[in-house]
Parts: sequence; C-alpha cells; structure tokens
Amino acid sequence: MNTQLLKLDQPYDIICGSNKIAKHVATLIVANVEKENTTDCDFPGYVDMHAYSFPVVEYGNGSAAGDVWMDVEVRDCRVIAKAPKENLTNAISANWFCETLRFLYLGDEIGSTQTPYTLYEQLRGLGISVDYLFNRGMNNEVNVELDFDVDEKLTSIISVASSKLFFIADYATRNPKQKQEEWDKILRWAGQYLRILNAKVHFTTKQEEFKEMLEGWNQAIDKAAEMYNGR
Repeated sequence: MNTQLLKLDQPYDIICGSNKIAKHVATLIVANVEKENTTDCDFPGYVDMHAYSFPVVEYGNGSAAGDVWMDVEVRDCRVIAKAPKENLTNAISANWFCETLRFLYLGDEIGSTQTPYTLYEQLRGLGISVDYLFNRGMNNEVNVELDFDVDEKLTSIISVASSKLFFIADYATRNPKQKQEEWDKILRWAGQYLRILNAKVHFTTKQEEFKEMLEGWNQAIDKAAEMYNGR
C-alpha cells in the first residue's frame, strides 16, 4: 500500500460530505497495488491497482488542520464555496444553503444530524455567510410543498425538489410519540429558516388528507413570525 499527501493551494474549497463540513486543505491518496507473478504469458506479472483519495481538512474557528475523512472520498464530496482570505467572509445564496442541507441528508446512508442552524453555524466558523433574502424588496414568504409517503410501518415527509427550503422527517406510522417529535422538528426548522434566512414558511401539499393539518402548522408559523418581527 502506497500513500501520498497532496497539499492544495489557496483559496481552499469549503466541502461537505458524510454529515461534515470543513476546509479542504490537502488530499491523502492511498494506492493499493497487488502483483501476481505469472510465467505462462508474455508479461512478467499482473498488476491490479485501486486508488482512493481522502480529504484532509480544517474545521475553522482556530482549529488545526490535519483531520482525515476516511469514510468519504473527495469525489463524493460537494464544494460549497471558496474559503475567504483571513478576516474576510464569502457569501453563498439561500438557495445553495438549502441545497447543501438536502445533499447532506439525502447522501448520508445513516441519516444526517444537521439542522439549518447547525449548518449555518458551521459555515460561519469557516467564514461563509448566507445571503438570506430570497426576494429582495418583496414579501419574503416562501411556499414549501410537502410530500407525505405513508404505509403501515413508516411515514416519510419531504419537501418536493422544486421547493426553495428543505424539510425532511421519518417516523414509525404507529408511534404517536415519534410522530409528534418529527412534526415538532419540522416546525423548529421553519423557525430556524425564519431566523437565519428571513424566510417565513408557508406549507402546501397536493394531498387532501393533510391540508387541514398544514393549515394549523401555518397558523403557528404566522404567530411565531409576528413575535420574531415584533422584537
């Protein structure tokens, strides 16, 4: 097994993968070479090589560089932004912020633990701000269409791909406590989007059986938005 450390040049990429976000400062290349000696052909041996590239990262906020993500390869990561120069910040759009959260959740087989707020705080620590206004000079209410997938064992709720904001929830259909916890999580996320992106959520759905429930959610969001804007 051969290894090589490839140091990268600034400006570094801010990357995410496997529920983590960091500055990509170098790449660890690992090559596994297997050689089988043969005498019954014109070639002296057969070489089988597998190469892997793992990110070497820095988490910001004064942390030292050198942590290696051995559970995700560079090719499976997503670049969020370019790291800013010292004492400066770079900005990403609100849409890209939400697409990053979607990528972390849908690309993590064991389930992401990120929330809008934790993602926002991690990006801030790396010098990345979020351009929070979706509609400059206009009412910043954002419609989010939810899709409910229900069967006897599992219920999944996810915002459709065309929605600007990302929401997701999964719970055992016959577990009232878990169901309430996941519903509460969706409403907490709505509050975090209000605080981080100045986006007041308005939920919609094409599924008639859930429209009345979402009316109650929207009323709760309206009250929270009034309290937030009245501070």
